[in-house]
Amino acid sequence: METLLRYQNAMSRPSVPLLTRLGARIELDQTRLPVATAGSSSVVFRLTRDSGPKLALRLPFQESRAAEWAVRYGALNGLDRGELAARISPSFEVFRHGVSVVSEAGHNAEPLTALVSTWIEGPTLIVAADRAAKAGKSHILKALAGAVRDAVNEARKVGFVHGDITAQNLIVGKTGHIAFVDLDTAAWPGSPLGVVGSGTSGYRHPAGSAPTETRDGFALLVLYASLMALAEKPDRRREWGDPISINDAALLLSDWDLGSPESSDVFRAAMRSGNSELVGIFTALKRVLHEGPMSIERHLSVIPSIVPLSSEATSGDQSDSSWDLNAAVRRVRTRFDGRDAEPAVTMAVAKDPDHPTWNASASTPPVQHDDRTIEVMRAALRQAVNDKNESEVARLWLKLARDPIARTMTLQIEELYATTFRERILREQQQGRDGLIVSIGEEAQIRRIPLHI
Repeated sequence: METLLRYQNAMSRPSVPLLTRLGARIELDQTRLPVATAGSSSVVFRLTRDSGPKLALRLPFQESRAAEWAVRYGALNGLDRGELAARISPSFEVFRHGVSVVSEAGHNAEPLTALVSTWIEGPTLIVAADRAAKAGKSHILKALAGAVRDAVNEARKVGFVHGDITAQNLIVGKTGHIAFVDLDTAAWPGSPLGVVGSGTSGYRHPAGSAPTETRDGFALLVLYASLMALAEKPDRRREWGDPISINDAALLLSDWDLGSPESSDVFRAAMRSGNSELVGIFTALKRVLHEGPMSIERHLSVIPSIVPLSSEATSGDQSDSSWDLNAAVRRVRTRFDGRDAEPAVTMAVAKDPDHPTWNASASTPPVQHDDRTIEVMRAALRQAVNDKNESEVARLWLKLARDPIARTMTLQIEELYATTFRERILREQQQGRDGLIVSIGEEAQIRRIPLHI
């Protein structure tokens, strides 16, 4: 049975306890099926209530994400939004056994975690831009470029990182302002989980993930360049853009264009346009593509009125290790809930000496893999250490901690995390925040991380 239809059937049952609990009902289309939007990892339904705003009910395709949802969205729900109040949903609630859906094999219904949030009205950016391009409304396309910049600017001011900006997870409100949806990868100063994944093809740097706090900058540059190119010639959308029905569709620039700008018709057309502003934007984008992810911030100034990164979100080496370290530690703790194929592991994040603590020599249950798989994971671990990718190191170490060859990297891994803590302490020292220095030192002691400052 088709995945989307299975989920629609589950929501069409005469009685869905979660809907009763929410005092809501599902919206139906002309065929009497629930109105649903399916993405690559989940499906979203729109709920209406007799009183109060509409709700978005989201069900994952993989239940293994439940623990991460609970941690990340629980923290988001308590976040002081400040200037971001108009940019993200005002409320999130995770229901661990939300809706039962028949399994893919057609067997017993399986309870899935549900994420319920306030519905944000408006089309996605790609739908709004597609409509404007078809109507030839260049001024709207240019206004959308500015609106995307303004949304990212407000996030940068407070150190909020979406982590996976695409034309599908930006919503255009009635007044033209942009809101962020699909916050599975979001991080902010003090967030319990860091940015995960590598981003979406066509909106991430082809050479790999950008540093946590700058990866939104690359997506912004891609979207801004695309919208400004469409503003100059709206027909480019029909000629080179993806249909809006495709998941993670390219607004204009595809992954292929970004991977080979010299061969790209989109780059060629922009560079030959005679529009000095457009040429400047695409020149900056091409330089970022050639110079690598670390160069993003140097070239974002091509976008007028771009806001520098918040001091809370960056340091001299353009990495905020407090996010990535928490991602490593807490993802090890929350990734497995006992029902997954891989072993459950508990790593303490609170300051409690009675619990296991994070360090590279921590023991984990053995996991059986064939020799080829182990060799691939060893190579990936070496690369993650070289890249200082703390979250990936944590994920791979969980599987390789008992492998004798992988254990030869123990000192390198411990030094990676020790460096993170030292940099955090030095940063707080420069800010004169003695209380935080003491807290970080205590945290390092509990996790048995040597500082040697």
